[in-house]
Amino acid sequence: MKLYPEYLMQDRPYLQGDEMPVIDALEIESHGATLYGIILKPEHTPGEKHPLVLTLHGFPGHCTNNDLAHALRRMGCVVINPFYRGAWGSGGYYTISGLPDDVEVLLNWAVSDEIAEKYHIDTKNVFLAGHSMGGFTTINTMRRIPWIKAGVCMAPYDPDPAFHDADRMKDLTDLIKNDGTCLKQESATSIYDDIAGKHAEMAFTAAYEDLKDRNIYFLGAKKDTIAMPDVMIEPLFNMLKAHKTDAVQKYDLLDTDHSFDDMRIRLSVLVGNFIASMVD
Repeated sequence: MKLYPEYLMQDRPYLQGDEMPVIDALEIESHGATLYGIILKPEHTPGEKHPLVLTLHGFPGHCTNNDLAHALRRMGCVVINPFYRGAWGSGGYYTISGLPDDVEVLLNWAVSDEIAEKYHIDTKNVFLAGHSMGGFTTINTMRRIPWIKAGVCMAPYDPDPAFHDADRMKDLTDLIKNDGTCLKQESATSIYDDIAGKHAEMAFTAAYEDLKDRNIYFLGAKKDTIAMPDVMIEPLFNMLKAHKTDAVQKYDLLDTDHSFDDMRIRLSVLVGNFIASMVD
């Protein structure tokens, strides 16, 4: 298995005798509902295996990170970009606490013998890369699944601080009310009610014991007004930094906004090179 970071930002030539890269539809069941999405399979040389990366979108998912997914595929990764229950056509109802449940189902499906063989997945090199609420999902899924090789958290959003500050609570409720209209909700208050009962146990700092010896990469944005790095990233990262470990734990702060709108190429290069450095 070999990755090609030099193709993160340029087209990779198709080699005679290799299998062409393809895009497949994702359609699997999670907790009684159908999840949709896409599977990006890279150019494949017979006999090779490929790392797997799940790219996890935020709330509600306007920033899809498709550019990152394609960059990682050009580098040589199988990339799955799913839509959670209740999001963008997937069945069921959307809940914040249910996001890690969906990703756990996806991961177990992806590393099954049948799917790993079909997509030539190296099941020892499985990664999560989540943006905003996808970063929340990355952290809380890694807490459950010890065989995830590393997680990348891009401007990760932690709902917990909103329950300790009135201004942040207004931001959270406005976010759910205004941006959540495209999500399938069980009731007008179901998303809020769900996380109101679970925010403390799923808070980033509560993940310290589970993540203190895990590979993780945080990317923050200085101009972020949604997931402010000093509130969302640094409390957990400072705890990790104070702990001696052989794990790779990094934090980069970029001069951009929540969606990395003017640094998409830089973002792909940083994420891709981190994943390449982690691969056996």
